[in-house]
Amino acid sequence: MDSPDKIPKRNRLKSQFRRQRADRGTNDHEEGYYEDDEERRHPSATTIIERINFGDYPEESPLHESQNQRRTRQRHTSKWWVKTWYKQQLGILGHHEITNQMDVTTPDGRVDAREELIEPSDERVRKLSKQELFDTLSGYNDVGLAADNWEYNRYPAQHPLLDVAKKDAEEIAHLWRTTIRPDVRLEYEEVWRGELMFVHLLEDSGWPPLGYGGQIDLVANLRDKIRAVDLKTGRIRMAHRMQAVAQQQAFSEIEGAALIHVTPTGDWEIEWSEDWPQESLWQQFQAELVLAEQDDAFDF
Repeated sequence: MDSPDKIPKRNRLKSQFRRQRADRGTNDHEEGYYEDDEERRHPSATTIIERINFGDYPEESPLHESQNQRRTRQRHTSKWWVKTWYKQQLGILGHHEITNQMDVTTPDGRVDAREELIEPSDERVRKLSKQELFDTLSGYNDVGLAADNWEYNRYPAQHPLLDVAKKDAEEIAHLWRTTIRPDVRLEYEEVWRGELMFVHLLEDSGWPPLGYGGQIDLVANLRDKIRAVDLKTGRIRMAHRMQAVAQQQAFSEIEGAALIHVTPTGDWEIEWSEDWPQESLWQQFQAELVLAEQDDAFDF
């Protein structure tokens, strides 16, 4: 029997999670930052990780990731950024559907995601008509609208991409409810927080302290550990593992991490932090954070 979409409110929050305060934003260069309770701004974990090219690590390094591995599979068009753009918006909508289902949703950027699908702000995407955007996405076999064989000319909605993205997000939520959550044995009462925003300051980093921010999709008890669980609608890469480890390190109560890749086409996979080179990922992340500060890389 399917679990209910909604469950009664429960007091699942540990004091450490409840006390967290952080605000986020972006600068003029679209670099993400998080603001702590002293109104100091720190780069997001993803902004730090984007500086790293994992292909530059030696092949024998546990952090090496070849360029071929990082390329999107089966690109049927040169407009590959359209797929990236769509999956970003789908990811936001899908996150909301799942965390709302787990009854731990907090305000997020889903309104911005909807607006982006109606009237894109991404300059590369704005060059294309709505018909071209739709047709380009149909060239890929791992997005929901292609899986359902949607055709723009027989889908006479006012905002076709938004409506299809909402349907894709619902498919993701259905897969989570009926397959993923039961398979990983995640009970509702084991989920403590959703969309947890944080700022973490490195110990002994001087003054002002070095720090970074982020947002954890779910804090939950899985495999007998409290974990930072991140949901991905794109293929799992080394950057995602590093991000998950950085999220884990932000809270002393969190003992592990997990990445769940889910798509509206019905495919999904899960990775556990025990299978990653966690110490190497954490050390390299900290090193890149220090280097960014030394380079005065971000103007927040």
